Amino acid sequence: MTPSVRTSRQTTNAASPSTERPRLPVRHQVAFAVRPHARAVGEARRILRDTLLSWGAEGEEEVPRAELVASELLTNALRHAPRAELALTAAEGGGSLFIEVEDGGNPVCAPTVQQAAEDSVSGRGMAIVEALAQRWSWRPPAPRRPQYLGRPPLAQQGQPMTTTPGTVPTGELFAQYEVNVQQPRLLNLIAARMRHTGLVTVSGLTSPESVADFADRVMYRTVYGGDGPLGLHEIRDTGEHAHLVGRAELTRAALDVHTCRPDLVHPPQLVLMACLHPGHEGGQTLLVDGNVLLGDLCRHRPQAAHAFLQPRAATIGRIAAPVFEDVGRRRYLFRLRQDGMVRWSAAVQPFLPVLRTAVQRHQQVLALGHGQGLLIDNAWWATGRCAFTGPRLFLRAEGTARFGVASGFVSRAVPT
Repeated sequence: MTPSVRTSRQTTNAASPSTERPRLPVRHQVAFAVRPHARAVGEARRILRDTLLSWGAEGEEEVPRAELVASELLTNALRHAPRAELALTAAEGGGSLFIEVEDGGNPVCAPTVQQAAEDSVSGRGMAIVEALAQRWSWRPPAPRRPQYLGRPPLAQQGQPMTTTPGTVPTGELFAQYEVNVQQPRLLNLIAARMRHTGLVTVSGLTSPESVADFADRVMYRTVYGGDGPLGLHEIRDTGEHAHLVGRAELTRAALDVHTCRPDLVHPPQLVLMACLHPGHEGGQTLLVDGNVLLGDLCRHRPQAAHAFLQPRAATIGRIAAPVFEDVGRRRYLFRLRQDGMVRWSAAVQPFLPVLRTAVQRHQQVLALGHGQGLLIDNAWWATGRCAFTGPRLFLRAEGTARFGVASGFVSRAVPT
């Protein structure tokens, strides 16, 4: 079932099944996955609140009411589908706010408004929704789940990801993660997105100065020797590095998917990449979600997953570390390099084809245009690049977040 509501200042007592979402003149829309755990509802409420405030919603009336509606829908879904991964969608336009929670549950088990006893501690959820919403309805789950923000869907449903590079139109992929750098409470919104997806996309980074300014708003930057006068690392074809191992980023060649500076004891927490010139052909950015990758390996190649979780699975420079480091409380840090700079342990080597095949299977392609950028949690996402022609120029900044966010991702796919 998929309960949904449209909130406004009016209320009615209508409830009926529906085969499609109501049509709105949508101005803003966001969708994100909600994992089933003890703090799921609270986390979703915080993300929804920050998002609605960024859209200009009234904080004293509209936002609390939307939070309560979403909270009741999520609680109801978790009660009837406790192990399902949920998805929450909010869309605003035409003076209305549409909220939908998808649980992929039983299509014949319709939500109902119950008359709870006065001393009952539960059973009032849908009654609250009916009181706050202009109308509400439900619909059976669609044959295929839509691609929600930050979560390629099949990989979260216990099946291997089958998406090939380019399956999701690159414009849609950019829009799924985009935040407006001019909106108020920007850091709060970015913090919420980074906690939930580990990735945001931005526009308006059209000069080195604007890249440096945005980087300084979101991170305490680390500057390395050789970086430019603004402390930004230029990624371009220098014409001097084609013969050097490990320097593919400074050539026109394809760049294997990797995390940034995995040869450091503590790699940078955040990485910002901005496109100042996209080149003539090729040069698309490749993205791999470490959470999805680890989940796929655990479910379908558990021996391989076990090998890449071992403490000395890979040696990069002087650092020997796992590909997926368990730091406690089911949180993992992703560290990956695939070129000649990495030495794999003997226990891992039989599983390298499995890892490389899985990485290729989960690659998403993002063609960044002039002024567009990508901010990632470097312990969650890995990036690469297709080969290119022309004067492609990217700028990169690295550092520690100015907002409270733990590195890496939480995964329940690894057996305890």
